[in-house]
Amino acid sequence: YVLLASGMIASYMGVVLAVHTVFHPRLEVTPYLNTFLVIVYAFLFPPARRLGVGFVDRTLFKTPYEYREVVQQLSHTLVSELDLDRILAEVDATLRDTLRLEHAMVLIRPERGGAFVHYPSTRARNAPHAPETDFTLSPMSPLVRILEQRTTELSKWEVRENPLLRWDRAQALADIERMGANLLVPAVFKGDVVAILSLGAKTSGAL
Repeated sequence: YVLLASGMIASYMGVVLAVHTVFHPRLEVTPYLNTFLVIVYAFLFPPARRLGVGFVDRTLFKTPYEYREVVQQLSHTLVSELDLDRILAEVDATLRDTLRLEHAMVLIRPERGGAFVHYPSTRARNAPHAPETDFTLSPMSPLVRILEQRTTELSKWEVRENPLLRWDRAQALADIERMGANLLVPAVFKGDVVAILSLGAKTSGAL
């Protein structure tokens, strides 16, 4: 912001100097010219700021910048898509290609309070390391209870360590192993968990 503001101030001074020396040595910078320049720079500043921020993000924060770009592109794609299988295929492909996952899966709850059913996309059905296609997650699963309580993501590590699961840890671990999940992300609508996004291991072995 300092560099951007300094550059715009310098260019403003350059315009004023040009008015004095190039166009007419005796031409004064009138309030009208000042007002005109302020309006011009007000319009120029937002696109200049976007270019500057984009350059900084690409240079210093490359990975978060790429993720934001992916989210924006995926959002634009999904806005115009109504077919569930195509939506899941797009989400699956984007997640696996961007995060380099062995697999990803979406569990959808068809009715309130019911079980979560795996809706595999066409591409996910043929993915290596993909979980069973007819997988369902019971509403009584400890994983579901925890996700409904916290409505935020739940990692495989937390399943092993979370004190809230001490009585149901074996069942929770069995369910998360069946999904091949390293991270569960709930989709919440009006306070209810309506779907769960299950992310598998990264192909690199990283967390």
